[in-house]
Amino acid sequence: MYLIGVAMRPICTGTLIVLASILSACGGGGSPSALGPLTETRETADIVFHFRPGDSVNAPWQQAFHEWATNLLAVSPSAKLQYYKYRSETEVHKYSGANYRSWADISTFSIHTVDPQHGHEAIHLYTFLIGWPSDYFLEGLAVGLNLDPFTGAGPFYVNITDDNAHAVSQRALLQGGLIPIESIVESDMFWTHPETTTYPQAGSFVNFIFGEYGIDKLRVLTSGINYSDSQQRIKEVFEATYGFPLSEAESRWHEFLQGWSG
Repeated sequence: MYLIGVAMRPICTGTLIVLASILSACGGGGSPSALGPLTETRETADIVFHFRPGDSVNAPWQQAFHEWATNLLAVSPSAKLQYYKYRSETEVHKYSGANYRSWADISTFSIHTVDPQHGHEAIHLYTFLIGWPSDYFLEGLAVGLNLDPFTGAGPFYVNITDDNAHAVSQRALLQGGLIPIESIVESDMFWTHPETTTYPQAGSFVNFIFGEYGIDKLRVLTSGINYSDSQQRIKEVFEATYGFPLSEAESRWHEFLQGWSG
């Protein structure tokens, strides 16, 4: 989940609003109101952590993830990431203004969360520096590239399920409950199903095409699809990028899932 910080509006629930000031201001620190009781700070080479006295953050992991992900995606943030670690969802809502457990604010290049580390929301910030595709690929990237920078394990989405996204998708495929990609590839349609279903499935697919065809094509896809693009437009961009239809990629993904063993 991530929001446009200036408008404090979740982009997943309605019309996409892109402000020029946001596009040019992907940096800087969080607003003073976001600090609340987070009076402790810890700083690494690329991240400033804010948290309560007595609380903790996993700074080594987050810094390692930052280095791994920005190198993978070939992006160079213009300012340090601001990481706000709260003790409860109530605090996230009270001090950040968003009613989510975790979210990324692209206007201030910041993460607000109850978790001591968070690859998913960091990926949102980094991929925004490349492009703003439909929610299927936005969340798919955040799940599918949420890998442990030390081991390469994953993908998984901590806030919804600790289960591997491939395992979730494999079970859905075997039970006949895997959602056809074309039916949820548009942003509005993505949210017509539960997040516990769409997030792992999108993440599994994106991780699959990343593993099979590399990051360069995934970067091209991310920059080529716009958030509000139609199903037809997304299919056209996908085929132009990968050289075969989205439907064929989906079939290959199904074959992968059938043979996946963890």
